[in-house]
Amino acid sequence: MSADGDNDEIFGGRSAKAVGDRLRLTREVLGFNQKEFATRASIAANTYNMIEKGKNYPSITALWSICDAYQLDPNWVLAGDHGSLKYDLAHSLYQAAKLRPRYQEMRNQ
Repeated sequence: MSADGDNDEIFGGRSAKAVGDRLRLTREVLGFNQKEFATRASIAANTYNMIEKGKNYPSITALWSICDAYQLDPNWVLAGDHGSLKYDLAHSLYQAAKLRPRYQEMRNQ
């Protein structure tokens, strides 16, 4: 998939994979590993791992726990609507998403 296609999915996809990709991107931008991110949101690490991998959608409880812990809007998590995020976070997420395909290409070489 092209870099633009990846960003389209991150900033608008509604699949479980897109939700997981947004959470992973958010977690990475905020500087947490999966266990830290899940623990701070009071979610079991294995449950969070399955969400981030795109195997499951977050439950309502998990969604609210993540949103409360990191001051995220559920519309960002579920639909990729970044308009309600704090500007600094939204900008960082956009920049990280833009750079991700280049990083993955370099890693695969």
